Amino acid sequence: MRGMMCSLILVMVFGGLALAAQPQEKSKVQIPFRVPQVILPQLSKAPVVDGVIESIEWAEASQSAGLLDVGSDGTGQLIRERSEFWIGYTSDALHIAFRFNRPKGFEAPKSEAKEGDEKGVWKDDCFEIVLAPEADERKYHFAVNAAGIGGEGLLARGTDVSWNADWRKAARPTADGWEGEIRIPFASLDRSAPAAGETWSVLLQSN
Repeated sequence: MRGMMCSLILVMVFGGLALAAQPQEKSKVQIPFRVPQVILPQLSKAPVVDGVIESIEWAEASQSAGLLDVGSDGTGQLIRERSEFWIGYTSDALHIAFRFNRPKGFEAPKSEAKEGDEKGVWKDDCFEIVLAPEADERKYHFAVNAAGIGGEGLLARGTDVSWNADWRKAARPTADGWEGEIRIPFASLDRSAPAAGETWSVLLQSN
């Protein structure tokens, strides 16, 4: 069963040393909302996209945690579903891993979409990414459910799913929720690898 839509906006700065955020243990914490800046390290080796997050594969990545339900007063409430994210890049691709741990009593994530049913993915419980690269008017929208079925499109007023990208995704249910891994080649966005210091905005969202 789908829950509320919660999100986290980050500014990614390519190159430099990783600034890892520690996971938040508490829920119902009110904090002022501001856009955090995450410095992405270039990974020495690309993680294997198999939906199983191995700590050794993501040790060099920047880490962020805690999706927020942001209110109109500018404060954000950490959601009960604990979330963690790892982000890094190699010379040819952006790499993202995500993990959602659900409190006891929550239903298993809904994953009804089948391969090729891109519109159906957004009706499931899914993890969404919206990328807004520097000096690019387009926004790239990706989504994947707990079964590893994905969809992508260009985002304007809605998501144009006629746009296709050559990306890899894998996800799986876990004892506590679900997790997955994503690889988005820069070439699929018609771009070369970002230069050191280049900034992209990214929206991470649980739907």
